[in-house]
Amino acid sequence: MRRRTPAKVNLFLEVGGLRSDGYHDIVSLIDPVGLFDLIDFSPARNWKVTFLPQTGIDSRDNTVTRVLSLLQQHLAGFPPMKITVKKGIPLGAGLGGGSSDAACVLRVLNKLLGINFSRTRLLRLAERVGADVPAFIGGERCLVWGKGEKIKAIPARCKLWYVILLPARPVSTASVYAWYDRLKHQGDLTEARRKIRILIKKLDEGDVAGARRCLFNRLQEASEKEYPEIRKMRGYLEEKFGQKFLVSGSGGAIFSIFPDETAAQECAASFVRPGWQVKVVPGLNNFVDRRGYGDYRDKSVAG
Repeated sequence: MRRRTPAKVNLFLEVGGLRSDGYHDIVSLIDPVGLFDLIDFSPARNWKVTFLPQTGIDSRDNTVTRVLSLLQQHLAGFPPMKITVKKGIPLGAGLGGGSSDAACVLRVLNKLLGINFSRTRLLRLAERVGADVPAFIGGERCLVWGKGEKIKAIPARCKLWYVILLPARPVSTASVYAWYDRLKHQGDLTEARRKIRILIKKLDEGDVAGARRCLFNRLQEASEKEYPEIRKMRGYLEEKFGQKFLVSGSGGAIFSIFPDETAAQECAASFVRPGWQVKVVPGLNNFVDRRGYGDYRDKSVAG
């Protein structure tokens, strides 16, 4: 059995104060995009998780092994499987690859093993794996709040295309949040909800240029403090193309949105910068209902 599991971008991300559990409260609008990891489930003598290529992920403690630990009592008596994750989503890019992998494995095993947990139960298990994992359970554009465990699906009436720039080195989420705490620029989560409503309205109207102006990420300043090359690249992009580019999550992927593939490809084709890759991918409307979790072409241009 094989499944594709997508990356995400944060169209809007506001961050509040530090919680007692060590997390920060957030409000975010998340979109799944057509950049995938590929996960194979095959018979084996023992349960095993492998990542390809060798990425430096701890083979014993990662988001997928945490899912297996949570489902341990349900694995007994079921023929063991080898789970092979072929990475297409870069590590440390703010695109949620590890969280997406975990959500995919949780969904697949829930069905395959006949566990049949409800969506609510799956969301609670996903939260125990990682704060970003619940956002991938439904496979849709969604509003996320709390530490990331509270989810509301948002109809994706406007299909977006993305140009995503990927840096050579991964970003440490912990380092970026440490910078955020030092900067003391705590966001207003109530105001963030109002701004997200405006962004959603622009998208519903098909006003991609207007929606682009509404993109926001509170972590962007912290990410660029820790990784100056991200600030330099974003500045270069905005000057060259005359439009807004944004960091996704804690970075270091940088993206902008476009109304169609042609416009996105034109932007990507004129980009040449050593050490960075550029990908043109669609937003995924209701991808979970499509066979293989998305039937889109993944186009890339080396940069």
